[in-house]
Amino acid sequence: MKSFRIFAFLVGLLSATASFAGPDRVWITLGSAHISDQDFEQVNPGVFLTWEGERLGYTAGAFRNSYGGFSLAATVGVPIIYQDDFEASLFAGVASYPGYADRFRYSSGDIVPIAGLSLRYRSFFAQLFPGNGNSVSLTASFGVTFDLGE
Repeated sequence: MKSFRIFAFLVGLLSATASFAGPDRVWITLGSAHISDQDFEQVNPGVFLTWEGERLGYTAGAFRNSYGGFSLAATVGVPIIYQDDFEASLFAGVASYPGYADRFRYSSGDIVPIAGLSLRYRSFFAQLFPGNGNSVSLTASFGVTFDLGE
């Protein structure tokens, strides 16, 4: 429960630094692929909302993790390439992995740090996460994303 309160605080902090307006983009995760010597669940549905600032994007959402559990995540991203149909961004944040955080090299309770590269082409996206430090070399998630307008 303590980890959930810490996570809720971080999501609130991210939301407070973003605009008070509604979210600018929705991301729907569909699945993932793991470079690993272990089996993981590859179907990982989830929904994330992004508030786009002048320089940073603030994202929060929920998803089914690769261990079969429910996770929450909050990240801050910075675009490194931005064109009409294509975007590449670096992001970092935290995710909750209740009951599974001990499988990561770094964790505090159920909270683990996450970081990676997000690539978007039109309405399709992929995110690349470096390994968890133990059993995974690379995780790639993918799905669809939609601009919610202004």
